[in-house]
Amino acid sequence: MYADDTATLCAGASIETARHRAQQAADTLTRWARTSKMVVSGEKTQVLVLSQWPKDAVDLSIRVAGARVEARETLNLLGVTLDRLLHFGPHCKRMRQRTRPRLQHLRRLTGRDWGLEERQLRIVANGYVRGALEHAAAAWLPASSPSHVEVLEREMREAARVITGCTRSTPTEALMAEAGLAPVTARKTTLAARFLAKARALPEEDPLRRVADATVNPRLKAVTGWRTVGLEAWHMAGVVAPIEPVLPPRGRRPPRWSLTWG
Repeated sequence: MYADDTATLCAGASIETARHRAQQAADTLTRWARTSKMVVSGEKTQVLVLSQWPKDAVDLSIRVAGARVEARETLNLLGVTLDRLLHFGPHCKRMRQRTRPRLQHLRRLTGRDWGLEERQLRIVANGYVRGALEHAAAAWLPASSPSHVEVLEREMREAARVITGCTRSTPTEALMAEAGLAPVTARKTTLAARFLAKARALPEEDPLRRVADATVNPRLKAVTGWRTVGLEAWHMAGVVAPIEPVLPPRGRRPPRWSLTWG
């Protein structure tokens, strides 16, 4: 039996405290897996230190199922590349590399006397190019810095040129409007506002709802996230809480975190 994509977050006032808690979590997970007739793969386990101080990540390691796991510069979780500062620069570069071949495929669908029409190219660009670019974007795009967002903007501008046939000298605003594509910056705000609304519509005992309702002092002024960006978008649009709750499916089993065990 296999269980993929298991993650744990351990915090502490010092890096040694966080490392000790991470080791305890790894030991607990290993024991649980052994009891459940599963084996934890220490070779595939990744460790990432989230800290403003580079020295915290030096020589940090834990042992998982007998294997020594050292801290890395980045960590891949469900298709998203996390970095130590959570600026998502490496992930934006990875998304650029992922969309480059798709732009070439989009370009091959065009031609002077044949190929798709502009409306059809727009549909393909939104689904095939933007769809790859915005994988789980509600979680990471609102936290990305403007310089990293610009990396993605260039790819969408290239898609707009393919759709319209405009030259590189075309002003950005006119290019995106002619192509009918929303800039990544606008999508960043939209996705954050939508995700916040979904989180606020969950039951109060849901962990994601608690995160959405929490008030946390920002670690740095330049650091944002889906909650901050979403609230700003709500304020600009005149949207106020509460959001209408989601109706649970009939006969749905209570969530695991709400169960009490005797």
